[in-house]
Amino acid sequence: MTAQAILWTLCGGSLAVALFAAIAERRQARRSDPDRVAIVSWPLVMVLALFAAAAAAAFALKA
Repeated sequence: MTAQAILWTLCGGSLAVALFAAIAERRQARRSDPDRVAIVSWPLVMVLALFAAAAAAAFALKA
């Protein structure tokens, strides 16, 4: 497997994590008990995953 293929795979995985985080954030925002404390900050996870996907895509295009 080439470095470019690994980077594209990382990009796809990061986008999948970002999609999962977006769905989890929507479920958290629409829950019946809004005062319940969340363990994970889903917006932070989503932003970090999107940043990782963008970086991996940029490096894959450069490689």
